[in-house]
Amino acid sequence: MQQRENLKKGSFHKFLFHLHPRFVPRKAISLRYSLCLGGLALWMFIVEAITGILLALYYIPHSSQAYASVQNITHMVPYGFFIRNIHYWAGQIMVILVLLHMIRVFVVGAY
Repeated sequence: MQQRENLKKGSFHKFLFHLHPRFVPRKAISLRYSLCLGGLALWMFIVEAITGILLALYYIPHSSQAYASVQNITHMVPYGFFIRNIHYWAGQIMVILVLLHMIRVFVVGAY
């Protein structure tokens, strides 16, 4: 029992609390508009996955047919242009959201 108490007070215990502190700064968890940036980035990833699967149904990944299959998706597949544009814009928005999320985490010290 005495050894266990001494271990808790030692440097190993301090090292564990350094890796996983008990307290998170109040500023890091306060409700703000920027709190949802990570969730929105996840939502854009889900949109990317769904539209990517839909586009993969018609895309032919061969060097001689890739351009023709993209043109087919854009002009012949029903709502193909719409799915392709959603896929493109969701990717662009996701990059911006992830960048803003990383900046927010760094600024408020929520890491």
